[in-house]
Amino acid sequence: MRSRHAPILFILTLIMLPILSACTNTSSSSPPSSPRGEMRYASPAEACISLCQQAREANITLISQCLADPLEDYPDWVCDVAHQPRQAVDDQPENQCLAFRERKAKHFIEVTPDCRLIRIV
Repeated sequence: MRSRHAPILFILTLIMLPILSACTNTSSSSPPSSPRGEMRYASPAEACISLCQQAREANITLISQCLADPLEDYPDWVCDVAHQPRQAVDDQPENQCLAFRERKAKHFIEVTPDCRLIRIV
């Protein structure tokens, strides 16, 4: 004896199969891209160093400039590039993070142009 619901179940299966397979389809050829801000860092210093490394990989010249004003995941922190030893250009206000100068951010991290940590304040 055939159930009255068999045709309905068959149609629902045909509709749901492509949807379910699309949800489980993973490609090993390339990792999914994630929008900015999805990645979380263990500390503001780690976030600053990572941001510096990303800028270097993108061939951005890092000479005494603010990299994050403020850091995305840490709004009380800014990330600044400076020389070690410090040079006069590092003390020029236009080369420092505005959020820290205006006291919107309470802390700053300085890294060298090659992304080594200088200090955390």
